[in-house]
Amino acid sequence: MKTIYCNSTVGTFVLASYLHQQRPDHFKFVELTGSRTQLASALIDPDSHVCLSIGSLGDLRLIENIAEQIRSLTGGSALPSGKLIAGGSAFSYFDARQMMAYFEEISHVVIGRGEVALLGILDGKIAPGLIDSSALPQHDPYELSDALPWHRQRPVPIGRHDYVCQWGRCRFCHHSEAANATRSTVEVLAKQIVDYHRRFGSKFFIIYDNHLEPDELDFLLCYLRDRKTRVFLDLFGMRMIPAVLPLEPRLREINMVRSIGWGLELYSQRVLNEYRKGILLLNMAPILQMAQRCGIFSRVYILFGLPGCADEDYEATRKFLSEHAARSGSIGQIMLSWFLLSGGLMESMPGGGSSLRVRDPYCLHDYFGDASEFSGIRTAFHAFDTRDPASGAWLSRDDEFLRHAAPFRELMLHPRVIFDHRSFFLKAETWKQVWGDSLNEWMQARSAPIPRLRGRFLTAPINYPHAQPA
Repeated sequence: MKTIYCNSTVGTFVLASYLHQQRPDHFKFVELTGSRTQLASALIDPDSHVCLSIGSLGDLRLIENIAEQIRSLTGGSALPSGKLIAGGSAFSYFDARQMMAYFEEISHVVIGRGEVALLGILDGKIAPGLIDSSALPQHDPYELSDALPWHRQRPVPIGRHDYVCQWGRCRFCHHSEAANATRSTVEVLAKQIVDYHRRFGSKFFIIYDNHLEPDELDFLLCYLRDRKTRVFLDLFGMRMIPAVLPLEPRLREINMVRSIGWGLELYSQRVLNEYRKGILLLNMAPILQMAQRCGIFSRVYILFGLPGCADEDYEATRKFLSEHAARSGSIGQIMLSWFLLSGGLMESMPGGGSSLRVRDPYCLHDYFGDASEFSGIRTAFHAFDTRDPASGAWLSRDDEFLRHAAPFRELMLHPRVIFDHRSFFLKAETWKQVWGDSLNEWMQARSAPIPRLRGRFLTAPINYPHAQPA
C-alpha cells in the first residue's frame, strides 16, 4: 500500500477520490502537517509520496517550507523520482519551469487536471519534469468519495466543469481564458449530490460553478427535494440577472441554499457595460433583498482597478456596499480585489487595449514583498500603465491606486470586507502613502483573518440566518 501525504485543498479531495476509485485499498491518505517527524517518515518509506496541491500564490510558502525541511533531512541528496509531486491551479499563475529550477526536490509538476497524471507518476510510468495533462488520455468518469479521513466533517466541494466560466464574455475575467473546458449537466451535478449524501451522509456542499443559471438552480432544488435529500448548499457563481427574482418562492419552499456568491464587480453601469458584465444596477438591490428574505447569506465580489474607472464609480460602489452591508444587512461579506492583467486578457480590454501600456511581468517578490528563495519567479500577471483621459499622462497601477485611495481606504476598513493585500501587487511604498506609519499594524489586522476565515468556512462557515440541518 502506498501512503500519500497531501495538504487539504479542493484539489486533493478530488484527486483522492479518483485514486481511491481506480485502486481501492491501494492508497492510504495522510494529512500533511509539514512537521519534521512526518517528513522524515515519508522520506524513509519507499512507498510514501508527498503530494502538494497549490491553489494560490500564497500556498508557495508550503513548497518552500517542505523543500527546506527535506534539504535539512537529506543533506541535499537527490530524492527518488515521485517522492515530491506538485500541481494545482496556481501553476497557471507563474512560470512553473522556473519554480522547478529553484526547488529541485520536486520531481514532477502537473499542469491542468491531475487525475491521470498523478496515477501515472505513482505507477512510475511518467518521467520527471513538467507534465501537461492535456497531452494525456482523458480520465473516465468517477464518483467523489470520502477517501480523505480529515475531510469527512467538512463541506463537500463539487462542480460541473473545470473552473472556467461558460458565460465567457466579461473582459476582465481570467476564468474565461482556458479552452476545451469540460462541463457536465445540472442533472449530473444533482445526481452526484444525492449519491454522495446517501453513501456518506454529508449534508453540506460547496458548488463551484462560475455560471449557474436560475433555471438550473430551480431544477437542482426540486431534484433534491423530490429525492428527500436534505442538504445545504453554498453557491459560488450566480449572475445578478432578473431571472433570479422569480426563484424566491422556490428558495423559501426548499430551504437548502445557505449562501450565494455574486459577481457584482462595480456599481457603475457604464463600467459594467464597457466590460460586458451583462448585469444591470437596477437588479442588484432587489436580488440581494430577495436573498436576504430567503435567509441566504450573500457574498459579493468587488473588482477595483479596472482601466477607465473614475472617482465617481468607486464612490458609488462604496455607498452601495455600505448601504446594503451596514444598514439593510443584505450583504454579509464583501470580497475585494484589485484588477490584474494577464497576457490573455490584453486583446479583450476595451479598445483592444489601446489605452494600456503593458510592462514587465510581476515576480513573486512583488507578491510576497520579501527576498524569498523563489522571489525572482515570474508570474502570469503584467504591470501596466493606463492613459489618463484628462491629461493624456500615463499612470502606473500604483499611481491609479493612489488616485482613488480615499473611497478605497474607507471601504477596506469596513468590518465585512475581506481581501489579501498581497494579491494587489502594489509596492509597500504605495500602501504607506495610504496608511502612513501604521502600515504594519494595519496589514496584520486586515490580513490575519484571511486564513482563519478560509478554515472556518470549510468547517462551520459563518452563522447563517436559517436553521442548520439536524
